Amino acid sequence: MNLEGARILVAGGAQRVGRAIALDLARAGADVAVSYHSSSAEAERTHAEIAALGRRTALIRADATHPEEMQTMVEEAAAELGGLDGYVHTPSGGFRPIDPQQIDPGLWDLAMNSTAKGFLFAAQAAFAAMLPNRHGVILAVNDVAARQPWPRFAHHAAAKAAQAQLIKCLAAAWGQDGIRVCGVAPGPVLMPEGIAGNPDVPDRVVSNAQVQLTSGVPFISDKDLKAALDEANVTPAVSDAIVEENANARIDGLRAALAVLALFSVVAFVAARRLPKVQPGDPRFAEALVASD
Repeated sequence: MNLEGARILVAGGAQRVGRAIALDLARAGADVAVSYHSSSAEAERTHAEIAALGRRTALIRADATHPEEMQTMVEEAAAELGGLDGYVHTPSGGFRPIDPQQIDPGLWDLAMNSTAKGFLFAAQAAFAAMLPNRHGVILAVNDVAARQPWPRFAHHAAAKAAQAQLIKCLAAAWGQDGIRVCGVAPGPVLMPEGIAGNPDVPDRVVSNAQVQLTSGVPFISDKDLKAALDEANVTPAVSDAIVEENANARIDGLRAALAVLALFSVVAFVAARRLPKVQPGDPRFAEALVASD
C-alpha cells in the first residue's frame, strides 16, 4: 500500500504494537512522528529506524494521562511534519491483573486517563489540525476487553469500553467534516511480562500469540493463522482451539498494523469525503453513524 506523503503521529510508538504500526506506516511511505512517555531508549531506536527509511520523523515525549501534554504533542507533530493526516493512539496504562475489590483510585485513574481521557484530548487537537483540509483519520487501538469481561482487569476493560464509546461519538460528530474516527481491536498479542499465566488469560491465547510471533506472522486472519500453525507442526486439535480463540477474541479480524494501513489508505480518505453531511434529528443520521463508525 502506498502512503507516500501522508503525515501521521503514533502516540506510544516506542515499543510493542505502537512501534510495529509506526514502522509499517513508514515502510509504506508515510512521514511518521512517534511519542513516548518513559521508554526513551526504545523511542530513540524506533525514531532512528524511521529516519533510516528516508522518512520525515519527530520524537516527542508526552504523558497520556495529562491532556495538555497530549494536545501539545499533536501540535508539535503537526509542526514538525508540516501538517497532520492521521493520528494513532496506543497508550493504555495500568494493564496489570488485580482483583476488582483491590483497585485503588490511582490505578483507576491511570487506566482511564491514559486510555480514554488522553485519547479524547489528543483527538481534539488532531481534529483541529486536520479540519482545514477536511480529511484525516484518527484511530485508537482498542481491545477485546471493551466487550469481554476480564474480572482481574476490570479497570482496563472499563477504560477500553469508555474509549470505544468515545470512538463512536467522535465518528458521528466529525465524519461530516471529512475526519474519520476509527477503532481497531487486535486479536491475541504477546502479553506483557508478568501477564502470562494469569487465570483471566487462557493459555491458548498466549500460545496463539507466541506461535504467530515465533513464526514471523503477526496478528493475522484465521486462514493465515491456520497456515502458520500447520507450518509450525501444531497438532490439529490445538490448532483448531487456537483458531477458535483467535476468532472469538477479535472484533475486526485484521492484524493491527494492516488495519491501520487500510484506514490510512486513499480509500479511507475518499470515503471520509463521501459521508452524508447530516445532523442528529435528520432521518439519515443513523445511516451516517454507521458509515462513519
